[in-house]
Amino acid sequence: MIHWTRQIKEVLSSQDTFESSENSGPLEEIDFWQSRCADLSGISEQLDKPGVKRIQAILEMSKSSYVAPFLKLSKLIQDGSAQAQSNLKFLSTLKGPCRELYEAQPKDIPPMLPRILNMIRFIWINSEHYKSRERLTSLLRKVWELILYLRYGIFRC
Repeated sequence: MIHWTRQIKEVLSSQDTFESSENSGPLEEIDFWQSRCADLSGISEQLDKPGVKRIQAILEMSKSSYVAPFLKLSKLIQDGSAQAQSNLKFLSTLKGPCRELYEAQPKDIPPMLPRILNMIRFIWINSEHYKSRERLTSLLRKVWELILYLRYGIFRC
């Protein structure tokens, strides 16, 4: 259980590393949530296996001090998995338009912007996890930096 707890903590901390990343674009953010969704869903499935449940029950009966932190982290995994699935569902709507942006000539970019901004507005209004100012600002910044790079060759890397 100690080993599982350490692994879960490591996986949960990887989100903070990505969210502080300054040089990722909208497609990288979508890829991150896709990977995160797969990772957390896989861990969640493992935690629901009978063997894990049996060990948990035995440690609960013996009043092990490791059970409470493990249960707390298990709940974080479930919540994180639900968040990743939701974020992936909403951000995936940007995948096609952002790929089109990557392939567009600079002169073709301005007519594409209203559609992309409307999709971001849709995400902002409907997504439970992209309602925060920080997340929305980060998403808009990533799209804006992509546009600057494609249109003018300006990039902060």
